[in-house]
Amino acid sequence: MAEIDAEADAMLNDEKAGPFRRRLGANITRSSRSVLAWRYGDDPHARSHGETFLGIVKAELLERGLYLLDEPETPLSPTRVLALLAMVNASAAGGSQFVIATHSPILAALPGASILVFNGDKLVPTAYDDLEHVRVTRDFLNAPERFLRYLTGSAALDDD
Repeated sequence: MAEIDAEADAMLNDEKAGPFRRRLGANITRSSRSVLAWRYGDDPHARSHGETFLGIVKAELLERGLYLLDEPETPLSPTRVLALLAMVNASAAGGSQFVIATHSPILAALPGASILVFNGDKLVPTAYDDLEHVRVTRDFLNAPERFLRYLTGSAALDDD
């Protein structure tokens, strides 16, 4: 928010603009800062990326809205993904609809969700337990050593 204050100060000192334009620009900029601080907190950088992201999502959710989310789990820890899941669930109960592209088994577990998977050029209804990400995550958590034995030094996993 300090950058916004600095921009407002720069507008006040802009010798190319008249006094009215300088005050107007600075006032609009400071007003925008107030709205941003009210909506997202005075210092979003003081929070983690995930906490800031969840704050933005929470501030933007409206009743009976339509939301298209592309991998919203990306900045979130598993605990924060659960918090997002709770927000989506509550908003859906209030009449909102969500289309979510995700690799997260946690988000895919949303009660009552219709899960569709691309198969070529078709969308195919798929059961939660049949999702590749659910199977791989479950298998890994049940026996990580089966997956980790393929790691040698800094080598990455093969796709076979």
